[in-house]
Amino acid sequence: MPDPDQRRINDPIAQLLGLTRALEEACASLKITAGGAWPSIVALFDRQLPRYRQDLEQSLIPLLKRRLRNDEDDEEQALARELFLLSRQLEDLAASWPRVRVLLDAGTPAAAVAQYAEDWEDHLDTMRSQIIPALSARLGRCDLDLLGQAMARHRGLDWQAIAACDPDDLR
Repeated sequence: MPDPDQRRINDPIAQLLGLTRALEEACASLKITAGGAWPSIVALFDRQLPRYRQDLEQSLIPLLKRRLRNDEDDEEQALARELFLLSRQLEDLAASWPRVRVLLDAGTPAAAVAQYAEDWEDHLDTMRSQIIPALSARLGRCDLDLLGQAMARHRGLDWQAIAACDPDDLR
């Protein structure tokens, strides 16, 4: 069976939505779960946080910024601000992860863990409600292919093999 990342990699918007949902579920678990489930949450963040950062910082945000055409358009100015804030927020989340991870590894629930989960939820809400719809509205097939190629590269996957497949064949 192919790597689960391959299933949607040739549909980068579906890939981002799937990753967003997985991180949202992990955040919800961080706020309510006893220490026994934390190893799986730690593993998810250890694996997905670097990929997610690469997806956003190296690919998605620069690509979407290049597609903003009118500096005088209020909607595009608002989106440019959101992209800037989203990037800063992601930097903060990534910088905080090692400290939160130590708390989770120690099995020590703390207000910092709950706050970290809430900060992620805010970030992911912006992704789901503003950024992903902007991708859908502003990126054409070629742009989506470029984004998919970059996401495949971030995961060590072979884009050529994936792009040649029908997504249904990868299940």
